[in-house]
Amino acid sequence: MRARAALDAIVFSSAWTGAAAVALTAAAARALGVEAPPAALALAFGGTLVVYTVDRLRDLERDRLTSPARSAFVARHRGALAAAVALAAAASGAAALALPARVAALCAAVLGVGLLHRRIKRVPGLKTAYVALAWTSVCVGVPALAAGTPPAPRRTAAVALALGLALAANVVVSNLRDGEGATARAPRRVALGFALALCAASAAACALRAGALPRAFAAVAVVEGAAIAGFASERAQRDAERYGLFVVDGALVAGGALAAALMR
Repeated sequence: MRARAALDAIVFSSAWTGAAAVALTAAAARALGVEAPPAALALAFGGTLVVYTVDRLRDLERDRLTSPARSAFVARHRGALAAAVALAAAASGAAALALPARVAALCAAVLGVGLLHRRIKRVPGLKTAYVALAWTSVCVGVPALAAGTPPAPRRTAAVALALGLALAANVVVSNLRDGEGATARAPRRVALGFALALCAASAAACALRAGALPRAFAAVAVVEGAAIAGFASERAQRDAERYGLFVVDGALVAGGALAAALMR
């Protein structure tokens, strides 16, 4: 029970989502041929935690239908989560001040979109595209803009495309789990097949070294694809909420960390 409670605290508090942002930013930086400064990783973690926790606090009643276990956790720990948001916002602001102004401008734009997530996510067909684009903008844009010598535009575009495809696959499954978005209305096999096709396209771009992409960057799509394939299993469906939040989202953490390690 204690292990389960600890796991829920990590996943339901948005810390897991923040860890995914850190891992993917580190991996994208190495795919670009630059190193992400600590302030960039802190900004990715803190900004992600702020956006997702604020959304979960504001949309608690609606989320009770789609994510009951997470919503129960949020309801029990409102005060602690609000304090965590305040601390994360302060840390993110300090990190932004240590980076070039163009990084702060990019993150401010993404933050604005993120705070509108509660309304935008209800528009059919839009959620997958804008969530994947927002994540890609941060994970690729922050290290690219923070670098002393900007990476080549062609390589930046290739890294953004490969990562964006894997992130879009993750959002498709998230929509399927929550019953949101256009893909949630499609048959489960079709939606999962589409998500796996996105992961395959991302991995193929890396394997073919499109835009000088490192082959090791394919680890993000490969690990994510494996988690998505498991989502269809009977065991995963016994607790689809936790499988989606811990395993499918966790694949971004694991895939990003593995890709970053392989590119070292």
